[in-house]
Amino acid sequence: MAKKVKDNQKSKTRSYKISEMNGRPCLKINGNYLAAEYGFEPGSRVEVTKQGDSLIITKIDQATIEYQNALQQRRSMREEMKKITEKMRLWDQARNSHALG
Repeated sequence: MAKKVKDNQKSKTRSYKISEMNGRPCLKINGNYLAAEYGFEPGSRVEVTKQGDSLIITKIDQATIEYQNALQQRRSMREEMKKITEKMRLWDQARNSHALG
């Protein structure tokens, strides 16, 4: 009997009301079932996809988060290197024009 109750709880449909936060629509979802049934914890990252009238909330696993963070760091390092290279080029150009003049 306990097994049947547990199975029913997993398929339970929950409904939420959209509230307002700073003039914008906000959806607050909380409850112990998030950790117990779905493995969420504070700080978990999710991706929200709209499909017709439905919103699909997908948990992003830690490996994907780490990969995305590494890509972001790589991009920012590349941008920083481009800026440094451009500054060095301008500095060399200014130094060479000063030596010629």
